[in-house]
Amino acid sequence: MKKVLAIALAAAMLLTPFSTVRANSAPVYWEGYPSAVIMSVDEDTDIKVDSEKLLFDLSEGLKGGYSPLCRITAAYTMSAGKETTSTMAFPYIGSLQSLHEGEVRITADGNEVPFSLFFGEPAVGYGTFSDSEKKDPQPFSTILSTVSKTDYEPVSFGADEKATLVSIDVKKTGSSSLMISVPLDLKGKDTDILALDFNGYSREGDRMELKSWIDSTDTIEFLVMGDKLDVTVEGYIDATEKEKNDGFTYEISEEEVNIKDFLLKEGEHLLGRKITDDSTQYWNVMAREVDRAIQNNDGFASIDDLTNALYTDRYILFIYSVDFLKDSAREVSVSYLSTGTMDKRETTTPKYTFSYLLSPASLWNGFKDLNMEIRTSETEPYLLESTLGFEKTADRNYKASYEALPDKDLVFTVYKSEKVTLSDKFNGWLARSYGLIFMLTLVLPPIMVFAILYIIARAVWRRRSKES
Repeated sequence: MKKVLAIALAAAMLLTPFSTVRANSAPVYWEGYPSAVIMSVDEDTDIKVDSEKLLFDLSEGLKGGYSPLCRITAAYTMSAGKETTSTMAFPYIGSLQSLHEGEVRITADGNEVPFSLFFGEPAVGYGTFSDSEKKDPQPFSTILSTVSKTDYEPVSFGADEKATLVSIDVKKTGSSSLMISVPLDLKGKDTDILALDFNGYSREGDRMELKSWIDSTDTIEFLVMGDKLDVTVEGYIDATEKEKNDGFTYEISEEEVNIKDFLLKEGEHLLGRKITDDSTQYWNVMAREVDRAIQNNDGFASIDDLTNALYTDRYILFIYSVDFLKDSAREVSVSYLSTGTMDKRETTTPKYTFSYLLSPASLWNGFKDLNMEIRTSETEPYLLESTLGFEKTADRNYKASYEALPDKDLVFTVYKSEKVTLSDKFNGWLARSYGLIFMLTLVLPPIMVFAILYIIARAVWRRRSKES
């Protein structure tokens, strides 16, 4: 009996694959951000909105990350009871990296209106997967209070101070793994470090150490802000630093740079584009993040802090001015691209949801006649659901009209079909359960083989027991 069981176990093990299984993965839920109507910066504005035409155009088929891009155009007929210049703001939530700056168009009576960009604080509570962590948009007055027209003044360094950019060109000559260590003696020094190409760092007392793994030939750099330092380079086999590795050559060079110019240049490199607008706003975001890191990490910041500053979703304001004559009307239009929320938690193909905050329009002196239109794409042609009532007027076209401002914001979802069917939900469950099903296909066959062999073995054992 034991011999038969051993054979059964061996067969089960042989039928179980031990090779590593890799699979591509993608999120099933990716949250977008609400868009909003334009707002008056003036608390006691005299401007009225006589009508608004609001277009959500997905028909271009543009993509942005995990969501289609929706071109939103808000066209207002606005009037004033007196001659005035109204400063207006269009609030937006997104990162500096994903900012579709060139796609924003603001006009008054068909003529382009120049605007200024202002970057606020991170939009905490957005982009989370947990409903309990989400937060409502901040009041407009709070958003305004977080932006500044003037340069941020860091505590740890000065914008116009000179710093030393240290570059180390390393060439690996041996075959063993190579970890470069740059020990820095900070005793008696007023110095902060911004590491650009290092994998790690440590600090103990007055000693800071920068570390980086080297593949073959690399240039590793760091910025010394404050007192200059003596730079030495050591090599090790691994991160324990127990065994030295002399199989490399290196050359150190130093360059004096302006801190503000350097950070802005690094920002352009990380963004992959020139900073064409007022550099003050970009400087404020990056300098604040580096300054915060230096204060929190005993004089150390890294390129990751700069990247975090540029990739974090935050409040962004487009601010501009429009002149009004007494009892005159003007056509003011704002057009921009917005992403939505991708959701395939219950389907195989995603549903896309877009949000638009209508409630801030109550800040105007008056608001009436809202006309909305949604143009869907070829891939998601149907309006699946909406918080406000829409009528289908043609293929891939939906419209709604309201005499006054609705009492709720607009949230609508587009999908490939008119409704989510049981088949969609079942296929979605299969897709989400792929990992479990795959594991079962690996585990069940050996178990079944073992069970069959066990039953056969037990039957043979019983027969032999009876014969004996």
